[in-house]
Amino acid sequence: MKAEADRLLRLANTHGKMIQVLEIRITRLRLQIEELDRRKAAMMDAIERGSVLALVFYAAATRRLGEIEATKVSAERAMEELRHKLFSMSGRRDILMRRTAALTAVDVRKGREEEAREVALRMKATGKHGVMR
Repeated sequence: MKAEADRLLRLANTHGKMIQVLEIRITRLRLQIEELDRRKAAMMDAIERGSVLALVFYAAATRRLGEIEATKVSAERAMEELRHKLFSMSGRRDILMRRTAALTAVDVRKGREEEAREVALRMKATGKHGVMR
């Protein structure tokens, strides 16, 4: 049982590390989305102000705005998938930790029972019915 508890603990620790990686990826996507929003806002501001450069490159600017929006939607979808994976991974890790704790408790209980059995056998063998040291 000890080996099984150790295996589950290693697996739970691996899940913990994977959770950290997912959190980092989600943060990176969030930052990317914020940057895309800033770029879009800057381009919209330039177009609205009617700057000569924006008017000259209006077609390119509108195409770029479309690309930014498509990239943003894709990043948001990826972030949502990562959040779902994170939720699943957290749940699995919690289950593994509970199973590990249960197996460890069983091992401790069996160890105590074995120790009590050995003490009882020694007391029976020696005829002493006091505390054995």
